[in-house]
Amino acid sequence: MQIPLTMAGLLKKTVQGLNFYSVIVKIAMEELSIGESEPKGLITGKKAYIGISSGGVYSEGPMQSYDFVTPYMKSIVAFIGITDVTVVRVEGTSIPVLKNAALEKGINSIAV
Repeated sequence: MQIPLTMAGLLKKTVQGLNFYSVIVKIAMEELSIGESEPKGLITGKKAYIGISSGGVYSEGPMQSYDFVTPYMKSIVAFIGITDVTVVRVEGTSIPVLKNAALEKGINSIAV
């Protein structure tokens, strides 16, 4: 059952979205240095881990060209200066043949 979106609900979602973007802008302003020609990220020498979950498989195969999340997230962290990025994926959670092993494969992909 889908709950209809009221004006109050719409306003709440808008405020939450604006709050998210204001936090991103605040972080960007604190973690960037404006150089002579371009902004420079101030968070250097750090490692970032990006966790991605999807119903399909986008890391390989015919759907790889549709993976927009990984490059987008990498560009966000690179913008603030983090270039050492590890991506951990749990994929295929909506594919009956793959969904039982999807989480285990994702956990096993984490190198400790």
